[in-house]
Amino acid sequence: MGKLGRNAACHCGSGKKYKKCCLRMDEEKAKPATPLKKAASEEDALFMAEVSGKGTVEDDFETLDEGDAEADIPEGDDGDSGQDGWIAAKWSELDVHSLRDIRKSLPELSEEDDSVLDVFLSAFHKINDVDALRAHLDGFIASRPDLLVYGNEFFESLHALGTMYNEADRLEDYESLILLLRRDFKELYLQNFNMLDRDMVTLLAITGRYDEINGFLENFRKYPSEEPGDLFSILDLLFALNLWRPALDLAQGVYLEMTLNPGLMNCEDIQVPVTMNCYASALDAVRGGARPETAAEGVVECFRGLRLPILPKWRKPEPHLARIQHILSTDRPWNLEGCTTRLEVLRRYGVMLDHFMRFLHDKAHLHWLTANQYCLWIDDFFQALIPKGRIPRRDFPLTRENTKKAVMKSTTSVSSRKVPKCFGMLNALHLLADFLVQTGSVPPEYGSEVQEWVGDISSEFFQQLKNTDLTARAFSRFPLFRADQT
Repeated sequence: MGKLGRNAACHCGSGKKYKKCCLRMDEEKAKPATPLKKAASEEDALFMAEVSGKGTVEDDFETLDEGDAEADIPEGDDGDSGQDGWIAAKWSELDVHSLRDIRKSLPELSEEDDSVLDVFLSAFHKINDVDALRAHLDGFIASRPDLLVYGNEFFESLHALGTMYNEADRLEDYESLILLLRRDFKELYLQNFNMLDRDMVTLLAITGRYDEINGFLENFRKYPSEEPGDLFSILDLLFALNLWRPALDLAQGVYLEMTLNPGLMNCEDIQVPVTMNCYASALDAVRGGARPETAAEGVVECFRGLRLPILPKWRKPEPHLARIQHILSTDRPWNLEGCTTRLEVLRRYGVMLDHFMRFLHDKAHLHWLTANQYCLWIDDFFQALIPKGRIPRRDFPLTRENTKKAVMKSTTSVSSRKVPKCFGMLNALHLLADFLVQTGSVPPEYGSEVQEWVGDISSEFFQQLKNTDLTARAFSRFPLFRADQT
């Protein structure tokens, strides 16, 4: 192809002149590659500075912007949002339960009983053998069952014992302990349910007893605000394993309290499964022959029934119709042509992920809710992968090293690794490689290379984490799901 004139129509199809569109980016790409010995880092070899100024990309679907996530609730209205009959729930209307009320009702520990607990806990910290540790706990329970009502005093002890059972690969013994406490020592169990029920759900997932999981989610439904981190960890675990039904049941039982609770921060993600369920029904309806316009109206009514505060534009069928049609539209090769800013790059990836969602549903046979969660994890991955103020030099700039770094960055909080999300993200990346190959976006050799990396990273993380985090044991097999090779 001959050199494009500066005043010619741009090759990206934007309709703008080449000089006002992709010229600067093409000039950057045409520069000789910097020798590795001169490159400051791998980042310099893979990314270049974004082009300043307004972007030029206009993709065919408008995604939900971050600013759209907050609804326009009038000040002092406490949830009655809008003049179109859209009524949101109010915090004051909810029947909220709190373990703090139970703890406040307990009599104050006497000095003598406080001393007894101190002696027990001090000795507990000095024991390094799991059987001796269990015997110490059993002895205390037998001698002072009256002190078990102060259940939160035993959290560290129970956590240590669970960790030691995991390290010793004695998961059946740990399960027996959890069930014993749940049956015979309800006060102790209830005040530590977030850890014990989370671990019990994990044990059931590890052993494939999926139909029993729902029975251990009841406390999370009743007390969702106690330890939101553990609740989200359970949701990540369930979605990673495509156990979407108990995940949806849990989210539907707690989303209003967690969203509206003025004492909680950053819990809006709990809305995602319940709102995506509205789309899942619409997508299945269209696949079954329903008109897309009718399905979009169904999404609006479904949203209305959730009683969430939501922006006016999402109370109308048009944006939902656009998304339904986009998800179900024909696949195409994906690239970053015309993207000159990091925001445009991430937006293009985001548009691609709606197509990836359909691929996960149709080819990997994941439910729409699981597919959506996998796409959200990949979005987080790309956010971590692309440096601020830079854009990729190639469409999918993954290497073994930066893939591992991006997974770690996007799944590590201040205090801990988000283990289910970590392995869920790696499984999603394995399937993304299949998607990119099948859409002609990358060569088959590169797709196989990416899958080899993520498999190695998964194995490395599993060996690192299996003895320190029980949930890692649910991911001994990799990949969890495979795509049809058609």
